[in-house]
Amino acid sequence: MGTIKDLWVHAPGPLGTLAPLLAPLQPYVTDLNLILNDGGGINDGGGHPAWGRMLTGLANEGSGPIGPGNGASIDQYLGKMVGAATRFPVLEFGAALDYADGEEFCRLVYADGNNSMTAEGDPKKMFERMYGMPPSSAEPQKPLVGPKATVDHLAAEISSLQTRLSGEERTKLDVHLSGLRDLEKQIAGLASQNCARPTAPTTNCGCTGSMGEYQLVPQQVKEQMDLMVNALACDMTRVASFQLGQEGNGSMRFPFLGLLGDEGERGANMHYYSHADRPDDYANGGPMHQIHLWHAEQFAYLLSRLASVIDTDGKRLLDNTLVLWTTPMGEGRGHDSERLPLVTAGSAGGAVRVGQSYVTKDRYINDVLSTLTHVMEAPVDTYGDPGLSKGPLTELLA
Repeated sequence: MGTIKDLWVHAPGPLGTLAPLLAPLQPYVTDLNLILNDGGGINDGGGHPAWGRMLTGLANEGSGPIGPGNGASIDQYLGKMVGAATRFPVLEFGAALDYADGEEFCRLVYADGNNSMTAEGDPKKMFERMYGMPPSSAEPQKPLVGPKATVDHLAAEISSLQTRLSGEERTKLDVHLSGLRDLEKQIAGLASQNCARPTAPTTNCGCTGSMGEYQLVPQQVKEQMDLMVNALACDMTRVASFQLGQEGNGSMRFPFLGLLGDEGERGANMHYYSHADRPDDYANGGPMHQIHLWHAEQFAYLLSRLASVIDTDGKRLLDNTLVLWTTPMGEGRGHDSERLPLVTAGSAGGAVRVGQSYVTKDRYINDVLSTLTHVMEAPVDTYGDPGLSKGPLTELLA
């Protein structure tokens, strides 16, 4: 739910000492760009509902699929465009997820056709998906032998049948064979992975953001980020998204910060602190200050992990990555979806200029999304609703 503007905003130009709410990012100041989106933002945002269109660029809550992306969130579009060479076109991570408060408040990721998707909030399940094994297993390669042999056997049988069929039936078999080869590719990716397997997750929770689990969120976030960095480092994927919490009354709770409000040990949610107009909530050191600072600390942890990995070209993985930290509001108490505070980190191998603060005037989030397509070498000049696009933010592109 946005930020506290007075503790975030920077003058346009080269970055130096960061404002208080971004202080945890100071070690990476030369890797950052700050973008204050002054006007435009998320069209017809109205605060919380903007969450569901933040990555799709659709015009309003009732919009159908339109334009480049066809209603898909930018991660899914990029995964489709650049992910063919990797085991996973895109991986959808999450933490403190609670999907009980309505689609537009809770869903961040959308497939083609604007079909909502569910991020994976359980580090153990994500580990098993990535490595084909539960975290308790010691040998990641052994489960792969049987499935690969089965795929080879089935593919050989289908190939022999093709010579005896014609027309429509042969076409159907071709589709099945293609699917089997895709499965074989995923299995081979598991077997040939030559980078270090991360420490197995230990978070014991259903990871749905329910009451008692919020105390475990900091550990959950770090385990998910570790897995995400490993997936990028091992070229298991080149696109990933991370959803931390959601909007509205189902938003995150922060008992681990001692912010209990009037709801006992489970803690009050962010919505409670952002909207009640209590003077202390936005004061220096107050609840909203603590919450926003904690989010910056999590982003700093992600950057530290990316910076700790040396990529195949000798550069830090952070240097070869572009990370976008986004939010659907300027300040939560005003439901302002026009003046968005955005942060990027990393130069994507030199494709992005870094170390700057920008103020963009009357630009919708669509132009940020189209900028990502140019960075990832799958360029489109409009993303989402074409009527909201002016083109990529060329000032960011090297």
